Amino acid sequence: MIPLRVRNEKTDSAPLAAYLYAKETVESEDRVRRRECPRLRYGGSHLRDPDADRARGILLATLRGKLEDVVLWLLLCAKFFPDTGRDAFDSRVRR
Repeated sequence: MIPLRVRNEKTDSAPLAAYLYAKETVESEDRVRRRECPRLRYGGSHLRDPDADRARGILLATLRGKLEDVVLWLLLCAKFFPDTGRDAFDSRVRR
């Protein structure tokens, strides 16, 4: 994993942005110069089409984070509360 101090962008951008905040003069493949907000080098670089894939990317990252939270929670519960397993559940249900 690359350290954050090495992965610098030119300017700050909005959270979850894929384009630079400041406009720059960009030359296209057909040699035409335009003023536009170019793509960020690191932010959103995994998205092929940021406009179409942004919502899906945010959703998948959120779901992955929630899944990691649940797994971590279950592991912590198993470590700190080992005696509250199936036997404790069965005894409460049979009352």
